[in-house]
Amino acid sequence: MIRYFTKTILRYIFVMLSFPIAGSAFFLRIIGLIPGFNYKVLRNYSQIIKIKEGLRNEGKSVGHAVQSKIVALFFFKLQLLRLSLKKGESLTAEHFFLNRPLNDVKLLLQLCKDYVTISEGDLIFDPGCGTGKHLFYLIDYYNCRGIGVDVYGPAINVAKRANFGNHVTFFNKSMIDSDSSKQVLPSSCDYIFINSWLNHVYMYPGYNQMIEKLLKSCRFMLVINSVKFELESLIPNAEILVFEIHDNAQYALIKGKL
Repeated sequence: MIRYFTKTILRYIFVMLSFPIAGSAFFLRIIGLIPGFNYKVLRNYSQIIKIKEGLRNEGKSVGHAVQSKIVALFFFKLQLLRLSLKKGESLTAEHFFLNRPLNDVKLLLQLCKDYVTISEGDLIFDPGCGTGKHLFYLIDYYNCRGIGVDVYGPAINVAKRANFGNHVTFFNKSMIDSDSSKQVLPSSCDYIFINSWLNHVYMYPGYNQMIEKLLKSCRFMLVINSVKFELESLIPNAEILVFEIHDNAQYALIKGKL
């Protein structure tokens, strides 16, 4: 447990120093928890919805932060400080690493405890890892190995900054591309971990073939995804061992075909 907390703190420090605006915004959020202080995010959410709809219509991924945002710290009604986080690495580091909670992956592991025992040295493959926040948790907590893949370059750059000691291998590639998947997908791994990724890629050509490759390469597939997308349609003919819905998210354990 001490090893896990030490690694987690070091990863936060590495990211905050590598992306100082993101680190400063995270620090302001912590101060905002003090009575009298208030941390606010100032964003045009209607504009964000329009941007996401436009990306979807163009067949592009919307799984990353799509618009810059401004954060501010107030003392009662007095604004003390204001920061602008630009779209790309800075916003991605703040939104998807420093402020992303781990409650969902912890709940998933609790639900699957009768089947899943992650052991030291096991290999976990994450085909849509983003900044690697959840993958780092699994690697650090269980002292196992990991491979993370994501098509969004800024997210992989953040993950690499947090990857002190290079205990996880990261690739900036698309798993939908058959040539890329051949390069990064191991012939066998213990677990495949998928969190909020399937609904961003299911519409692309080659999706079903990619899912079949993933299932054939692992013992178990751990899945978290929005309830807006039926799991049976996202992963056809899956042998589902655990399935529960909590707070509009599906949590599932699927038996691999390795």
